[in-house]
Amino acid sequence: MPIHDWTRADDGLFHDFHNSWLAHLKDTLNGGLLPDGYFAMLDVRADVYIPDIATLTAHPRESVASPLAVLAEPIAERMVVAQGRRQTHVRRRILVRTARRVVAVIELVSPSNKDGPKQTTTFVAKLVDLIETGIHLVVIDLIPPGTSNPGGLHPLIWASLTAGEPADTPPADRPLSCISYAADESPIAYLNYAAVGQPLPGVPLYLTHSYFVTLPLEETYMWCYDRIPGILKAELE
Repeated sequence: MPIHDWTRADDGLFHDFHNSWLAHLKDTLNGGLLPDGYFAMLDVRADVYIPDIATLTAHPRESVASPLAVLAEPIAERMVVAQGRRQTHVRRRILVRTARRVVAVIELVSPSNKDGPKQTTTFVAKLVDLIETGIHLVVIDLIPPGTSNPGGLHPLIWASLTAGEPADTPPADRPLSCISYAADESPIAYLNYAAVGQPLPGVPLYLTHSYFVTLPLEETYMWCYDRIPGILKAELE
């Protein structure tokens, strides 16, 4: 089934669908997609940032990878590895944590996240901070690029992560993006693009440096869309 044109919907409808999709995706992750010891939660605080969905583990840091097998490379249109890293200031923080540790974040972009240069810059900085902290990230952006992000969000994220490396921009006929970032000493980006009228791609959600699960974006999207009242679907169809 196709992606719908969410620029035609008012803020209330998008916000309602946004919350429904996140909740169903979280339930799907917890319903057997995540391996033992991992679970997903909504609105979990990751330092000073509150993500849409956070995947956590109860494993101690030194044994996170031990129960997981290495899987084949994920399917993506393009994979890019950061060749140079920007110089970042060492952050001196005191964090009191329980055994629950955030390992990955899923962010479903809202129009308000990039509604102007200031909002876009702030949003990108929070996403970059997650990757630099070692948290894997998936960014699902079904809102076309605008004046504050003419090449989409990925070039802005990549420019902040690297020493000025050029980054891919979405093809003109597929301006929507679903991008996975594997946080590592040299971060890796798995790029997938789509357009209104096309299905959503499968996107890898990394849990460790070598293990990922594929997010069922298309299935969860359509499950939630089918439950939108017909009178509201008229705004999108």
